[in-house]
Amino acid sequence: MKKYLISILTSNDINILEITINCALNQLYKNFDVYIIVNTLDELYEENVKQLCDKKFKDKIKKIIKTKSNGKPGMGYNSVLQEFNKTSYEYLLICDGDDFFYPTTLSRVEFLLTKNNYDTISLAGNPTKIYIENQCSCKDFRDQYNNKKFLWIRSVNIERNVVSYLSEDFNNTIATPFRLFVISKNFSEKNDKIYDTDCKCYADYSGFLKTYYHYVNKNYSTCFISDPYMYMYNYSSLTSISHNNIKELDDVNIIKSKYDLKNLDVSKINIKVNDQLTIIEKEHVEEFDKKINKLYFNYHIEK
Repeated sequence: MKKYLISILTSNDINILEITINCALNQLYKNFDVYIIVNTLDELYEENVKQLCDKKFKDKIKKIIKTKSNGKPGMGYNSVLQEFNKTSYEYLLICDGDDFFYPTTLSRVEFLLTKNNYDTISLAGNPTKIYIENQCSCKDFRDQYNNKKFLWIRSVNIERNVVSYLSEDFNNTIATPFRLFVISKNFSEKNDKIYDTDCKCYADYSGFLKTYYHYVNKNYSTCFISDPYMYMYNYSSLTSISHNNIKELDDVNIIKSKYDLKNLDVSKINIKVNDQLTIIEKEHVEEFDKKINKLYFNYHIEK
């Protein structure tokens, strides 16, 4: 029975971080610890995080670590890997401080790793999102999972979505096609600077492209999976790139200059699909959906 480390990377918004921590702690699979990695230029934010954990999560958070920040996400992601390398945990799960884990996240990861000791697991797209409608209620995209809008998730060839996004035609609905999600110690020890530290918004692209390189060259055992019950992307976050529709041409030029996109053949990727729930998982997911809707509704009412 593996013991996992969940690292929550946060830089702002203490109220939404509270929801994120609650979701991370509420796992069906219980053998894990939680670190909070504070990576921000805001000197006061670390103290806010400590006060939150002392008040709401006493003895439930293993460590709170402040790491060096340049104000860009890549350095934050790299610091998560570097802190992981100092531990004895076998596997790391990364959660952004404004996104949410399902209660089924760890149990589904454990199921995958029981069958195959993957070095990395990357999630294909973000099939589950929440956003705030006019009535300030939450909604996800699972009901559209088989619709044309998300047909690319189940398709092997998603090259169009990768390459066209890094051009003048921005598409914030899709964003980074794969999120590097689960990382083994074997992978992390040799790749703890996998994220580009120059990108303002799209550091995820560098993580994906380097993981893809290792995948096609068979350097590591890699799983690409589409599973809507592992990670909920918070599309409505006020700091979300997708929500704000930020068009960072500088980031696009950085990615284009550093990586050989012309020879990127994503059709080589074998994407596993798991959108089925056990009876027990279904009960917990339904309860989670109601809870996250209520928490997030109240959060935006307060805003």
